[in-house]
Amino acid sequence: MSGTAEVPAKTVLIVDDDAAAMAAAVAGAGLVQPPSEMLAAAISSKELEAVLAGFAPEPPRLWLLKRRFAASDMDPDTGASHHR
Repeated sequence: MSGTAEVPAKTVLIVDDDAAAMAAAVAGAGLVQPPSEMLAAAISSKELEAVLAGFAPEPPRLWLLKRRFAASDMDPDTGASHHR
C-alpha cells in the first residue's frame, strides 16, 4: 500500500504523558503511540497488540539526557539548582 489515507476519528481522551497513555491503552481506551521501549513488555505479555506496525514512524535520532541533582544541590528556598 502506498500513499496516505485520512481516517476520521472521534477523540475522546487526550493525555500528555506516555505512562498515562499506556495505562489507558491497557484499560481498553484505544490506540496509543508511546515510545517503543514502553510498549515492548506490554506486547510481550499480550496486554497490548501491535497494529499498523508497518506505518510506524522512524524512531527519533536525538535523545535528551537530563542530569539529576541531589537535594543538597538545590536552593532550599526556591528549589532552583545551584548548577548553571
